[in-house]
Amino acid sequence: SRVEATAVATSSKGYVCLGMSGAVYFNDIWEYDPQNNQWISKGQAPFTGRKGSVAFTINDIIYIGFGGTNNTAYNDLWEYNPVAPSWIQKNSLPSGERWNAIAFSIPSISRGYVGMGFYGSYKNDLWEYNPADDSWKQMTSLPAAARSYAIAFSTNSKGYVGLGYSTAGGYRKDLWEYDYTTEGISQTTPSPEFSIFPSPCTSLCYIVMKTPEPVSVSIYRIEGKSVYSAKEIKPYSPFPVNLEAHTQGVYFVVISGTEGMTRTSKILLKHDH
Repeated sequence: SRVEATAVATSSKGYVCLGMSGAVYFNDIWEYDPQNNQWISKGQAPFTGRKGSVAFTINDIIYIGFGGTNNTAYNDLWEYNPVAPSWIQKNSLPSGERWNAIAFSIPSISRGYVGMGFYGSYKNDLWEYNPADDSWKQMTSLPAAARSYAIAFSTNSKGYVGLGYSTAGGYRKDLWEYDYTTEGISQTTPSPEFSIFPSPCTSLCYIVMKTPEPVSVSIYRIEGKSVYSAKEIKPYSPFPVNLEAHTQGVYFVVISGTEGMTRTSKILLKHDH
């Protein structure tokens, strides 16, 4: 058993490595084969055991680094080829040591990205790693609070970073999108999820929020006239809306959440008399 381990995947296998248990820091690496539901020991990494490291993959080659112990942090980067298998030390991150950073890769351009984390202070920087020439390049910093323990993932062409902890606001809930084509980072605002029933509605309909925060609701006729509004609808419980006094037809429902989040839907009002 262990905590603050590091996990990464190639196109066909998963890998778990490093971490700590009590006062013991691990430097082992394990391969998981989902086809055979089997764990295989891949031995020890040629560097000091540690926690809070990061990992990313480029063309099924794994890159692992950073992290540390309670008293020491590292900025080293190692290339692991699981097929050989072999380890090669690469150039260290120029900005210095850190633990509990984030990492992701963008497969379409064969680049890795590392940023955020903590060592002495919280960080919001972002660095691009190019395996072709073993080089680092500083990119646009996250335009939000510096943090550690954040999360990151990517699609084929974009990276996403969010959550985590910082001294500016404590635990974070924001999510940011990194677009390498414009070298810019923009905030994404997830839409509040909800359902409306029955449909069609005869007079009384119900809205059920599926997000944990209170929201407001506005209902408009198809030509844009407002017919109903309410604030601070509580989540998960059916909220009644009486439209009996309004004419039949199509209405738009607009749900507004915190931080500018909105979502719209349509409802058909059809009286039964």
